[in-house]
Amino acid sequence: MVVSDSVPVGSTFASVSTTAGTCTGTATVRCAIGDLAVNGTAIVTLTVNVTAAAGKEVKDTASISAAGYDSAASDTAVAETKVTP
Repeated sequence: MVVSDSVPVGSTFASVSTTAGTCTGTATVRCAIGDLAVNGTAIVTLTVNVTAAAGKEVKDTASISAAGYDSAASDTAVAETKVTP
């Protein structure tokens, strides 16, 4: 399995970590997780420095791909944060 995540507009890359596999990249992060057991989990944490002005929203979308994975309804994750002063 591979997790891909472009650093959102209004932020800059700080770090990335994963509980399985390895991650590369700073503008677009790509984490090669590998195979997971049935009901297995892996956590990818992307940390960014927010550069957006107060009152703006920063929206991040990550996606996954894997051989044999066909559930289009759950192949992305979205997080939104409103910047406060």
